[in-house]
Amino acid sequence: MSQPETGISPTSAWIAIRDELRSRLSEANVNGRLNVTGVTSMPATGKSTTMVSYIIQLAREGRVPERVIYVIPDSTERLLLSEWLIQNRGVNEQELGDGRLASKNKVTLSETRDFLQYLRAADGSVSQAVTLLIDISWYPTVEEELMFAELVEWGRQRMNSPNCRTAIVLLMSIFESQRTMDLLRDSFGPECIRGLTFPSLHNWPKAEALHPNSGMFVSNTLHQARANGGRIIKTGLSSFPGYNMDDEEELYLPCAGILETTPRYLIGEMKVFPFLSIDQPLCYSTKFTGLRVFLSDDKTMAPEMDNKTFQWMIKSRKLEGCELIRHKSWVVKSDSIPGHVKFLTTYSAITVPPSVTPRVESFGPAWNADLLATVLSLVNMRGGRFLSQMNIRRVPNQLFWAEGLRRLYILGCLERDQVFGTYRASNFGASVCQAILDHQVNFHVAYLLSMARLEPDVVVKKVLIRMAALFHIQPRRVLVFNRRDRPTLKEMQNASAPLVRNEVQSGYIWQALGVYLALNNGVPLGGVGPGILTIGKFTVFPSEAKHVGRFVERVESKYAISQDDFSWINGSLSAQQTRVINRALMWSWLHRSVWFPPQPDIMGPNKEKGIEIVSSMECEVEMRGELIDAPYIREVALRTREQGGIVAIYAELYQNRDGHLLPGILTSIDPDCLNEIKEKTGIEWPEAVMRT
Repeated sequence: MSQPETGISPTSAWIAIRDELRSRLSEANVNGRLNVTGVTSMPATGKSTTMVSYIIQLAREGRVPERVIYVIPDSTERLLLSEWLIQNRGVNEQELGDGRLASKNKVTLSETRDFLQYLRAADGSVSQAVTLLIDISWYPTVEEELMFAELVEWGRQRMNSPNCRTAIVLLMSIFESQRTMDLLRDSFGPECIRGLTFPSLHNWPKAEALHPNSGMFVSNTLHQARANGGRIIKTGLSSFPGYNMDDEEELYLPCAGILETTPRYLIGEMKVFPFLSIDQPLCYSTKFTGLRVFLSDDKTMAPEMDNKTFQWMIKSRKLEGCELIRHKSWVVKSDSIPGHVKFLTTYSAITVPPSVTPRVESFGPAWNADLLATVLSLVNMRGGRFLSQMNIRRVPNQLFWAEGLRRLYILGCLERDQVFGTYRASNFGASVCQAILDHQVNFHVAYLLSMARLEPDVVVKKVLIRMAALFHIQPRRVLVFNRRDRPTLKEMQNASAPLVRNEVQSGYIWQALGVYLALNNGVPLGGVGPGILTIGKFTVFPSEAKHVGRFVERVESKYAISQDDFSWINGSLSAQQTRVINRALMWSWLHRSVWFPPQPDIMGPNKEKGIEIVSSMECEVEMRGELIDAPYIREVALRTREQGGIVAIYAELYQNRDGHLLPGILTSIDPDCLNEIKEKTGIEWPEAVMRT
């Protein structure tokens, strides 16, 4: 089906439901009620563009609730849609006003985090009529889960007001989000909910399957496209056989805004870069003028909770059918003449999934890498209730939820509530929640920042904040070395600032901190370019170090810490200060830890066997790729303690093809700190940490 057959442009296929949609929105306006309409279709059918423009026009005419709020998960997508609406006269600058939700402009395009804050501050009982549009992401974040929990309370307040006039429209691509529709159906009543669908009118590109020997074909295809002025998109960070940029620049489009990389910069660069590498998973697609070749990888490396270890780890998974269609939507949005863009994919007829609907709606960080942050934040909001009473979107895995509660209780973030089997956030847990939202960090970094906030020793406080910043940016993005020419302990110390020179043998975070403090003698890294520095045997990326510095500045400003004096980095840490820092690291990454025996258990060249504590499973570590001085730490342990061995926290976890766990970015912890676990919880280590 195409435009000549129907008279409808493929980019406005939603017109098939226009009358019913208008009726639903008008009903909320005329009858003073709340209703929810779920609109589901293939991508590139105009839901986020021409349909939104139409709804804004209806609001201008007073035919639907007059204030339009459009909630969009990604900051880059929000700016792309804002620019489209302005350029196509769907909205004007006066209607957008200052862009702030609190200003009550006629039209507001909001990111999820901003709308969450608006819901928390808003009085749902006020009489202003609202048409609320929400893009439903396949990859939910902590903020999105919190937003829907708050939306239920806001909606119920509005339903109890005499002149409700609230229309909620959920925009869903390819499949209907059952966990979202179910929550709103249960919260507002089945009579308030209706789903609408319509078909795509596009001629979708035919996929050409690549095989391992396709290198020459890919190379020739790319060279021909570039010779004709065409542009190329590939997915993921991996290379395809035959993919060669020929010294041309490639722009990387992340799934979430990288610190210091603004959406406006990315959009501007997208207009000129010949090669675009898009992250997997990315929650949107857009027009890429001049596109001639799209290279689609059928796999992605992403954090995923594992059923055996009850840990999240970076795992490879096949993309779902809906994600392949998302790839194709870049083509249909960019291809002005159907068939001019080649869609090359590593999918084959055998590997293409039979269904476009994913098995579960749990791809995103909320229920994987950010599981603890999600559980804590929801309990902080809905404390004292059983899971079934929380009025939140359905939890994808209740075993992971229960394990999250157990860990958070051990960590002092939760405490038992009055009703048996229920919890509430402790004061410290509430502080961690606030840090997660304020600084956009994961649970472990937020925990460390919350400990830093309470620390009276200013030097320790500054060290913990900088460690948190390095963990947030990722130590390997700041500092790397050649594992075949690993620095000696003396070389590690020489590359470090005096403050931590005697601690670098403990591992990666201490060494990264030592080198970071040594740069410019601790002065903020203003004006550092994107080049590469070498400090001894270490390679340092100043642009990433600059990101660390700006993160530190924001946190210290919020905590009212002086940023003028840098003399402290030329002192040395006392034994007590080092112990406090070790204790903070231990608690922050308590459930991301590994143990190595007193005598090395060698698994292969340069590889040691250890035990991942939570799962009690064997793991292997290539020690020459780490910065723990294992012989030195073992020697000290045997001199000072009966058991010896090494206890270390890790910042990343992979799994190889043999099923072995591969922890990385290790930092050893003084085992004497482990005694505090029993003092706090009444349970010995490691039993307090091991999964039940």
